[in-house]
Amino acid sequence: MAWMIIGVCAALIMFAAAAAGAFGIFDSGMSQPEAALPSQDASAADIAQMRFSPAVGGYRRDQVDRAIEILVARIEELEEADGVSSEQ
Repeated sequence: MAWMIIGVCAALIMFAAAAAGAFGIFDSGMSQPEAALPSQDASAADIAQMRFSPAVGGYRRDQVDRAIEILVARIEELEEADGVSSEQ
């Protein structure tokens, strides 16, 4: 009977840890330095050098989202300069 209780407790702890990781609770506790993201006028070399801090389950979502915002803004700027419309 004791082994059953221990097994159920272990399963609950594992479930709680997995759920916490899925919601990003562990992301802020990573000891990695902040990612060096390029400025709005990023060059190809700047983009090639982008790195993200690791997090449970991948990379830190906030850093990746910010990098995508920078890339979208840069692409839009270049398309406007070339007279290309990004809207379809």
